[in-house]
Amino acid sequence: MPLSKGTGSAAREENVKREIAAGKDPKQAVAIAYSQQRKNKASDSMKPMIKSLITKINRIIGIANK
Repeated sequence: MPLSKGTGSAAREENVKREIAAGKDPKQAVAIAYSQQRKNKASDSMKPMIKSLITKINRIIGIANK
């Protein structure tokens, strides 16, 4: 079962429960959940920059196609 993509404590707690249910040691489950939470936060922080780059690329392509 895939882990939750959330960045909050509820998502982390759900991920811990899923990992324990999958047979992982509780300490390992917590480590995995925190790792996933860090990845999700990093991904969320990149979204505005990616959106800005896409907008700039679309402007360049639009200018080049005229």
